[in-house]
Amino acid sequence: MAAVFHWPPEQMDGMDFDELMRWRELAIERFKAMNQVKNQGY
Repeated sequence: MAAVFHWPPEQMDGMDFDELMRWRELAIERFKAMNQVKNQGY
């Protein structure tokens, strides 16, 4: 997530598990869009 959104780890420290998982999904979507990766079930 930090690599996709350019966040320092400290910015994610206060997030709870559900929030981290939501941002993880958004990071995957953004990464795929940026790299034109087709959905392979990840």
